[in-house]
Amino acid sequence: MIDMKRLLSLALPLAMALAANAQGQTDPVVMEIGGKEIKRSEFEYIYNKNNSASTVEKKDLDEYVGMFVNFKLKVLEAENAGIDTTQAFIKEFEGYRAQLAKGYLTDKEADEEYVRRVYERLKENVRASHILIDCPEGALPADTLRAYGRAMEVYELLKSGADFEETAKLMSDDPSVKYNGGDLGYFTALQMVPSFEAAVYELQPGEISLPVRSRFGYHVIKMTDRRPDRGKVHVAHIYKHISQDAAQSVVDEAMAQMDSLYAAIMAGADFAELAKTYSDDKASAQRGGELGWVGMRQTIPAFEDKIFAMADGEVSRPFVTPVGIHIVKRFEHKLIEPYDVKHDQIVMMLNRMGENDKGQKALIARLKKEYAMSATDQQAYEMLLGLAPDAQLGDSAYVAALAGRDDVLFTLDGRQYGVQGFMDFVNGNSRLNRGSRAVVLSRLMDLYRDRVVLDYEDSRLEDKYPEFALLVNEYRDGILLFDISNREVWNKASSDEEGLEAYPAVITGGMNPTSKAWSCIASVTRWRNQ
Repeated sequence: MIDMKRLLSLALPLAMALAANAQGQTDPVVMEIGGKEIKRSEFEYIYNKNNSASTVEKKDLDEYVGMFVNFKLKVLEAENAGIDTTQAFIKEFEGYRAQLAKGYLTDKEADEEYVRRVYERLKENVRASHILIDCPEGALPADTLRAYGRAMEVYELLKSGADFEETAKLMSDDPSVKYNGGDLGYFTALQMVPSFEAAVYELQPGEISLPVRSRFGYHVIKMTDRRPDRGKVHVAHIYKHISQDAAQSVVDEAMAQMDSLYAAIMAGADFAELAKTYSDDKASAQRGGELGWVGMRQTIPAFEDKIFAMADGEVSRPFVTPVGIHIVKRFEHKLIEPYDVKHDQIVMMLNRMGENDKGQKALIARLKKEYAMSATDQQAYEMLLGLAPDAQLGDSAYVAALAGRDDVLFTLDGRQYGVQGFMDFVNGNSRLNRGSRAVVLSRLMDLYRDRVVLDYEDSRLEDKYPEFALLVNEYRDGILLFDISNREVWNKASSDEEGLEAYPAVITGGMNPTSKAWSCIASVTRWRNQ
């Protein structure tokens, strides 16, 4: 039911509250509809979202109150019809809530700080050499310790003055060491595995790092140079393929042809037409030799060095690289774009690399302190490890051995989390269940603890963040309004045009469909499609 006394006395106090923005005040119930209390915060939220005027007139507010009541009555009708219990509604509503919750389950400042750090790294090119000691993810603890010992041996040799290239050829497990002596050349951010990149950018030329762990193993890194980023150049080329074992006569013949093409270009021939006719790079030839914008490590070093040494508008003489002969035309050069322009591209790259969790990790660390999360109980952990099979933690015998165990693993905000919850998590993450049992158990326990923290925080979002609760409720009501309208009106439109024409008047109590109140109702139905 509607408390009409309260409703009739609502307009003036509410107008004053809206004008004052009601900061720091209590949240009284302003009306009851169908036995449900409507608090001032909900009414103000919907009102402010649909009314941009800075002042509130009584006639506008009276009109809006009537519209709001009718809106809530339609939502109540949808609930009475059981729409809020259907699988379609639950799936859509929970999907929306989960999407909205993402923004509350990460530390946005930490995310932004990491993107900014990557951008600053992109302003520089670094050159480094490394010595790799193989140690794959999931290796046995003994094998990991052995690999780390070898890496420390390499580090001590280098610190005592051993030649880096010779040591690399002798001890590195990187197959490319045979021809590069461990030198990786110049690179920039987002071009190496994250832990390796982070370590290199912390070094100064000539410095050698302690062993750095990556998914490949342990790296001992020597920084050899830093320079400002080269940017990108827009180029086109005419290419003649030469195999590396080609006879000198073949090379000479190809060079003679390329010299003729260069002479024709210098005499005024169209570069693009010659590329279309003579270039062996058929993909770019179709575009008149266009390679687009070329940046760091996107081509072979000999080609890259050449195009960055040229001037805008210049056409190079034919030059040889390990893959053939090229004539290049350089159009334009540009440096790294401003942060605001580059931001989304960096985020996309971090997502692709799986490096988009810095904010979430920062939030988890903060919440563990806020909710006083305990350390994992060592006795319970040792029990899990002792019973673990050599195969997988989800092995049926392992699950059976733990059936009925109620050992507490840790507490969070006074709540206990035990073995059975952990095993449910293990069985739901079988793709992570690879490697030695000690390594897998440690990894899964860490992930489980993080998941518990996030799930607990997710369950408290409506209580912690009033704006989240209001937005979720707004969308819930919007779905219900759309669905009840769809059921009662839009699905009948083809056979009941007269009823469809009268329907707005039913909702708005006779108000003009173009009025402010009706536009608000209409906006609620549109939320479904946003």
